[in-house]
Amino acid sequence: MTLKHTWFFKIKKLAFILLFFPLNAFSQAEFPKSWIGEWNGFLEFFPEREQDSISVTMNIEVTESPDTYIWKTTFKSEKLNIVKDYLLRERDAQSGSFEIDEQDGIIIPCRFFDNELWSLFEVDGTFIIGLYSMTKNTIIVNFPSANSKKPERSGGNVQGNDTIPIVTNYLLNASQKIILHKKSN
Repeated sequence: MTLKHTWFFKIKKLAFILLFFPLNAFSQAEFPKSWIGEWNGFLEFFPEREQDSISVTMNIEVTESPDTYIWKTTFKSEKLNIVKDYLLRERDAQSGSFEIDEQDGIIIPCRFFDNELWSLFEVDGTFIIGLYSMTKNTIIVNFPSANSKKPERSGGNVQGNDTIPIVTNYLLNASQKIILHKKSN
C-alpha cells in the first residue's frame, strides 16, 4: 500500500470517529436549552433572485415534555405568510441525536455537535443540507441544495484506476440563509 493510500485510510478512519463520537460533550448537554428564546432576522437566497424581503421569526420554547421543544419558524412578507410549527425532540441527547417533527408525518433526523445542528435529507430529487449554528446571540441557518439526479463521478474505475475510490459529487445549485438575532427582553 502506498503512502497516499495509507493517508487516505487514516483520514477516512478519523472522519468516522469524529462523526460517531462527538468531541464536544459539554455543549451537547446545553442544547437546546441554551437556544431557547425568540430569534428574528431575514431570509436570503443564493444565487440572489428578485424576491420581496422575507422576515423570519424563530421561537424555541420548552414544552411539558422534557425531551421535546417548540421549533417554530414564521416567514412573513408582502406576498407570504408561512408558519412552520415544528417540534424538536431528543432521541439521544448525549450522543447529539435529535429529530425535527414537522407534525405532518415527516420526521427529519438531526445530529448536534460543535454547537451546530445538522441534517441531510432528499425531497423530490433534491438533496438538502440543514445547518443551524449558534454563536453568542446569533443563530445562522443554512439550507444548501443540490439535484440528486445529476451526480458527477470521479476517481476509481471512472479513470481506469481501481485503487482510488469512486467519488460521487453533487453540485450545489442554491442556498437559503437566515441570520437570526435573539430578541432582547
